[in-house]
Amino acid sequence: MLIKMTNSKLANAIETLVVLLAFIGLVVFVWLKIEAGGSTDQYIAMSGVKLSYIQAWYICLGIPVLLLLSLFLGWFLRRDERDFKKKYGKKHNK
Repeated sequence: MLIKMTNSKLANAIETLVVLLAFIGLVVFVWLKIEAGGSTDQYIAMSGVKLSYIQAWYICLGIPVLLLLSLFLGWFLRRDERDFKKKYGKKHNK
């Protein structure tokens, strides 16, 4: 999930849109390089690691998979915690 830097819903929507467009642009760029036959060409990423476009493609595919997995895990843990509190939660004494 993105870190919300402001309380403005419009600013948060713009930030999310920019990040999504940048990610889609990266995916399209890598796909076009692979389609053009440069899949084994190496380039140096901003982290200083040499990557081929195939490796970058797998990283691009892995990001949404990991996000979905983390969303499922978070949902499961919240549901488990809610059920636990419902069953063994504090009882109010009056």
